Amino acid sequence: MVLKAPAWICALVLVGCASASKPQNAVLSDLRMPKGWIVTDTNTVLPDLWGLIDDDNVGAVVALALANNPNVAQSALRVAEAEATLRAQAAPLFPALSTRTQSRTTRTGAFEDSTGSAGAALSWEVDLWGRLRATVTAGRGQLQATQADFVAARNALAGRVIRTLLEGSYSERILDVEARRIATLALNERLIRERYLVGLGPLSDLEAARATLAGARARLLDRQERLSRLLRALRVLVGNYEAELTLPGVFSIALPGTNLPATVLASRPDVVAALARVGAADDEARAATRALLPGISLTLDHSRNAGSVGSALGAEGMSLLLFDLAAPLFQGGRLRADRDRATLGAERELWGARDVLLNALREVDDALVLEASLAQQTGERARAQRFSRANQALFESRYREGIANIFDLINAQQSAYDAEVQLLNTQLRQAQNRVDLGLALGLSL
Repeated sequence: MVLKAPAWICALVLVGCASASKPQNAVLSDLRMPKGWIVTDTNTVLPDLWGLIDDDNVGAVVALALANNPNVAQSALRVAEAEATLRAQAAPLFPALSTRTQSRTTRTGAFEDSTGSAGAALSWEVDLWGRLRATVTAGRGQLQATQADFVAARNALAGRVIRTLLEGSYSERILDVEARRIATLALNERLIRERYLVGLGPLSDLEAARATLAGARARLLDRQERLSRLLRALRVLVGNYEAELTLPGVFSIALPGTNLPATVLASRPDVVAALARVGAADDEARAATRALLPGISLTLDHSRNAGSVGSALGAEGMSLLLFDLAAPLFQGGRLRADRDRATLGAERELWGARDVLLNALREVDDALVLEASLAQQTGERARAQRFSRANQALFESRYREGIANIFDLINAQQSAYDAEVQLLNTQLRQAQNRVDLGLALGLSL
């Protein structure tokens, strides 16, 4: 099935450009969608990443990783830090109240004079130009981006765990094939040795059989070591190097369905984060520009003076209302430099968002094309395996009848085992690519 994409990124660009300036709109507006994406027919649109897997053991390992992985924990703390930063940025919008007490003693010869004062001050900066509000809005955008980064970190971790479990599961199946290969080669080596001992075969045949058997054993040891390394990597992902992990049996990965391409990418957390950073950078540039304008602040100061701090609390008070209008005249160009830096930062974030969008398009395209190719490859590999098994059975029959020699039989057997391993490797690639496709389409936990 071919899904025709519109000429422009429609809703996605509108979301990203809602708060962007005209130059930024121009940068994003020429980002075109692919003319068409080839998608395997499916009526199932999975709601989340959990829908990809059909094995409870896999889900349990993923949940363990989400709870204990250090990178995800750090990402969660960054969200909390962003929330605290936003609260700090919002504080100047409200009046600030402070209190003070002061005690002073002066000695002049034998004369001693003590005074005390107590007071409170209420101050508030009037956000006449919206500078403070722009700073808070920028903080909200950064918080949204950090939250999206957290979702992306969880999704990426889940994908890596599922991919690793798939590789481990298929590795165990391939190890079983290699063990059967070695058993067959050992049997062949014994038959050739017996023939050699009675003078029915040359020594070169026996040495060749032994070399083939040794090579197969070496491949088995290599695969066992790779599986052991994979399990160690899995323990790091789950955040517990001493965890007793058991690889699941054979489990399947569903093929994610897709909506229209123009709306697919808007749900990806990396795209959400990139567009949120664009908006936050625009607000930061707006705040830096408005810092060049005059500022107005009000201060209400109430104080009481007496001979001591204790008696000052009951003394007659004096209130003072201050109206402060300040305009920056000369600060060595610092404010204009801040404005220019913020403006350039906003443009940089926009180009960063464009890069994220382009890579998102490529990832979806790559996964869809690879899915179609691997589906065909799997069919061809399955046919190759059937033909190889039939050829193996034919040569076994011919060998028993004395028509074929032992090496013809060995070659047929090796081709059959190779075809089985190649089919398993292709099935593994297809399953892992479906995980990548789900992530590319924006499926989250």
